[in-house]
Amino acid sequence: MAAAMFGMGMAHADSDIVSLPSDAEGYSILFGGDGTDPNLFSGQATDNLTLDTELYDQNSGDALSFDTAAASFESEDGHSIEDLINSIDPTAYSEQITPGITGTLPDNAYLVPESSLGYLGTELDFFVLNPTGLDFLLTPVVELLLGSPEFGF
Repeated sequence: MAAAMFGMGMAHADSDIVSLPSDAEGYSILFGGDGTDPNLFSGQATDNLTLDTELYDQNSGDALSFDTAAASFESEDGHSIEDLINSIDPTAYSEQITPGITGTLPDNAYLVPESSLGYLGTELDFFVLNPTGLDFLLTPVVELLLGSPEFGF
């Protein structure tokens, strides 16, 4: 009754949910899903799967493109803000292992955000720095600050 009164609409039955293909999981790849360290916030993986499903239901082409972009991002270097934040606050991220993605950490893992600071770093790297090419300029500075890789000075 309250849902209808406030215009929240009716809840959808489980039979209405479209089966999500494994190559349409951009939110789960970028922000945490199956294969994530169990320290991930309760419900975060479920929320990301819901976002993936909603995007796929609205536009399957966009969902597949987002999945490809997220998988490519996690497989490549170019996480300078994530690396900087992770070195200052290791609780901002958890490690995730996703089949088919070769992460930049040991065991093919990569970082997914676990706090607002982690989300800030991931979103700046993925949505701002990488598309504009600014990460290419920032990465050597961050690596120098963090002491990796060794520059041989």
